[in-house]
Amino acid sequence: MKGERKTTRNIKTLGVLLDRRRARTAGGALLELASLAHERTRLKHELRRLLERHGEIDARLAEIGEKENWLRSIAEQAPPGPSLPRPAAEPPGGVFVRELNY
Repeated sequence: MKGERKTTRNIKTLGVLLDRRRARTAGGALLELASLAHERTRLKHELRRLLERHGEIDARLAEIGEKENWLRSIAEQAPPGPSLPRPAAEPPGGVFVRELNY
């Protein structure tokens, strides 16, 4: 057993033992089936919400891109004068972090 990798899927817990014992009887099997059906429903709901959230984020990113383009076009039309502050470049990874000095 030296080559076997130990992961969280290999951990034997009391819950796993109880599940196996419960499934030995007809009532236990029905209880286990109900539990699996509940877990399947929960995971489907979670996946559906994740896909909805992905769409919401994509839509917001598109709105931000449109607004940036609009603001850039306005900034380019500004008459020459004092220099306008340039927007900070987006760092690698796409996350902008600003330090707050209180």
